[in-house]
Amino acid sequence: MGDAIRLFRRNRLAVWGLAVILFFFFMAISAPFWTYVGLIDQKSGFASVHIVNPPGLERVDPLQTPAPVLGKG
Repeated sequence: MGDAIRLFRRNRLAVWGLAVILFFFFMAISAPFWTYVGLIDQKSGFASVHIVNPPGLERVDPLQTPAPVLGKG
């Protein structure tokens, strides 16, 4: 077991690959926390506080169904 760990640690690409996999695993496990805190919008998956939705103003939903256009038809 010790030789396997030593060989794994020598291979930098394998260590970086493990780091990326662990990062994605952590983000998947902690996703409910990020949506609860409000850093990620649960509906779209993007940041919920940005230039379109500054703090203190009414929230704008970019994925809202557009209103029908009057005068066309």
